[in-house]
Amino acid sequence: MVWDSGKVESGRSTGIACKGTLAQRTRYNWEVTVWDQAGNTHRETAAFETGVTDVQEWKEAEFICMNRSRLAPVFRCEQALTKTDVKKARLYITALGAYQVYVNGNRVGELDEDGNVVYHHMNPGYGNARESLGYQTYDVTPFLAGKSSAAVSVMAGTGWYNGMAETNSQPAVKALLMIDYNDGSQQVVKTNTTDWKGTLAGGITACGVYYGEDYNGLFAKQLGDYTQAGYDDSAWVNAQDGGSGTAASPCITNKFEAQNASFVRLSVQESGPADNNNENLLQIMELELLDGQQKNVVKNVVPQISNSWSPNGQWAPEHLTDGDLGTVTDYGYTSEVLGRDNKTSCQITNPISITFALDQAVSFETLKLYPRTAVRSASGNECANYPKKFTLEVSQDGSTWTPVDLNGTEEGNGYTVESLRNTELFPEVEAEHIDTDFGGNVKAKKVKISVSQVGPAVVEDGENRLQIMELELWNGVENVAKDVV
Repeated sequence: MVWDSGKVESGRSTGIACKGTLAQRTRYNWEVTVWDQAGNTHRETAAFETGVTDVQEWKEAEFICMNRSRLAPVFRCEQALTKTDVKKARLYITALGAYQVYVNGNRVGELDEDGNVVYHHMNPGYGNARESLGYQTYDVTPFLAGKSSAAVSVMAGTGWYNGMAETNSQPAVKALLMIDYNDGSQQVVKTNTTDWKGTLAGGITACGVYYGEDYNGLFAKQLGDYTQAGYDDSAWVNAQDGGSGTAASPCITNKFEAQNASFVRLSVQESGPADNNNENLLQIMELELLDGQQKNVVKNVVPQISNSWSPNGQWAPEHLTDGDLGTVTDYGYTSEVLGRDNKTSCQITNPISITFALDQAVSFETLKLYPRTAVRSASGNECANYPKKFTLEVSQDGSTWTPVDLNGTEEGNGYTVESLRNTELFPEVEAEHIDTDFGGNVKAKKVKISVSQVGPAVVEDGENRLQIMELELWNGVENVAKDVV
C-alpha cells in the first residue's frame, strides 16, 4: 500500500494529489470508493504506470539528427538482445518535430479502451521545447518477446519545429528502449551517435504542418523496408548530435555598464533586409535583459509596443518574452509592414518603441535580441527584418529617460548591427573540396579542365548534372583565377 486517504467528507472528485512516493517505471493499481447521501457505496479499480522520472537517464539519451534538409530523415539502431525471456519492454520517445517509430517491423502505437491500436501522426505534439518537451510511452513487449534482436527505426518530420510554414528543417529524436528480463536484469537501447545510423534517402522529400507532404515512391522502394531486423544499413551514416534542443541561435548581444531602473525602452530606427516575400517589417522573436547572474529580468513581462501587428496566435507582444527564441515555434513579435523590396535594410520613419514597466527597480547589464530564422531574407544568408539600428533608455518614473551607452554606440546615432547571418538556415561550416597538387609550379596563360564523370544524382529530382560551386587556382600565395569568368 503506497497511500490510503481514508474516508474524506468532501464533494471534490478531481485534482486529488497522491501523498505517497511513487517509483519510476512502475505499474500501480488504484481504487476509489464513493459514498452517497444514503450511505450506499460505489467502488472502481483502475491502473496507471509511471514514466522515466530520473533526469540523468534522459540525459544519457542524446538528441540525434541529420543535416538540415527538406528531406525527412530516417534513423535506425539494431542491437542483439542479451536474453529472450522479456518480462516488460517500454519505449520512451520524443522529438523536435514529429516522428513515426517502428520496433522489429511493427509500427508502434497506443491501445485504446477497446483494444484497438491508435497511431498518432504528429507526436510528440505542439510545445515549446525551450521550456519543456513531452514524450510518449509505448508498450513494445510483444514485439521483442522471444526475439534475438531489437531493431528500432524512426522517421522524423518537421512538425511544428522551425515554424509551421517551414519545410527545410533539422528534426531531432531522443529515445530510450528499456527492456526488463524475468531474472531482474535490464537492457537499455538509447539514442546516440555511435549505435544509431541515419539517412535522407527516404520516400518523404518534403513535409510541413501547413505544407503537407511530398512523397516519392521510387525513393522509398530503393531504400527498402528499413524497419525490419537484419536490414543492411551499411551505406547509412552515423547520426549527428542534435544537442539538447536549445542549440545556439543567431543573436544580437550587447553588454553595458550595469543599470538599475523601473522602466526600460528599446527604440528601433532601422530594420534589416526584407523577408522572402519582399516585405520589410521589424520582427523580434525574443528580447532578454540579463542581470549579473544571467537571469532574464523581463521574462514573461509584456511590453507596450508602439507598432504591433497580431493577425493570429503566431504574432503577439507577449511572445517577445515567453522564453521561446523563435527557432522552435516561429512565434514572436512583428510590426506592421514598413516597406517593400528593401533588400539590405529599411529606415523606420517613426521609430518603434518597446517599453517595459517593471514592478520595481531591477539591475541588468546585457541586452539580447533574437531575430527570426525560419524564413530567408531578400539579401541572401542574413536574417530577415532584424533590429539593425536601435537605442536603449532607462527611467525611474517613465517620463524622464536616460540613454544607455551601448557597446559600440556612436554618439547620438544608436547601435548599428553591420550584418547578422542566419546560422539556422545557413550554418557556417567548412566547405568540402577536392585538392589537386601538381607537384611543381606550372606557368600558363590558358587552363582547361575536362570532366569525364560526375557523382550521384540529386536526391530531390534524380537528375545528374555537373555542379561546381567554386573553382580556385593557387600559385602558393593567392587564387589567380579569382573573378576570372
